[in-house]
Amino acid sequence: MTTRRTDPTPPNTPIHRIVSRGREAIQLDILERAVEPWLELTMAELNRVTIALQAGDDRRAAHLLQQICRAQRHLIASLQLLEALDPDAQPLNHAHECEEWIVLRQLVGICRQTLWPAFEQFLQERSITLWALYENDSRYPGELRIAESLANFDRLFQQWRTRWRTLQRSLGGRFLPGTHLYETSESWPPFFPALWNARAQ
Repeated sequence: MTTRRTDPTPPNTPIHRIVSRGREAIQLDILERAVEPWLELTMAELNRVTIALQAGDDRRAAHLLQQICRAQRHLIASLQLLEALDPDAQPLNHAHECEEWIVLRQLVGICRQTLWPAFEQFLQERSITLWALYENDSRYPGELRIAESLANFDRLFQQWRTRWRTLQRSLGGRFLPGTHLYETSESWPPFFPALWNARAQ
């Protein structure tokens, strides 16, 4: 009697989908789906920081910025998934590239057009300039904590962007979604250049 061979990976199961799609496709799918929600979460938290600054609540503003920085560290850590990708694998289509671009542009707008003016107004209401803040750092601990949290967020975002571009180049420019967003460093200066100038004085 002939025995019928059983397929160890029946279709429509998670294992079968991984085998049929390939490890690289699964990893890229995870990363691509993760980036946009992280950016949206960051935007929502930045709006809350703006509201806290407008209300003069420096402790809440600093706390929210610290949460944002934690989210950015998770986003940076997620890029480790790409380090094991096969550079000879076939390129993939990325359906969410346009949506990610829109979200990223919105994030840039919030930082430069909403959050930073709110912080400047926050300092102005206390008769503090950026230069005085860093010249007399022990005199303004609450305000300095917010300024340093803004700088930390800016640094982490640029770190994520730099690692993204580096991975894109190492994989031959064929894998990463939205790679055209990061073609030149000149297109994406820091969010808060006045803050970095004051820190460097």
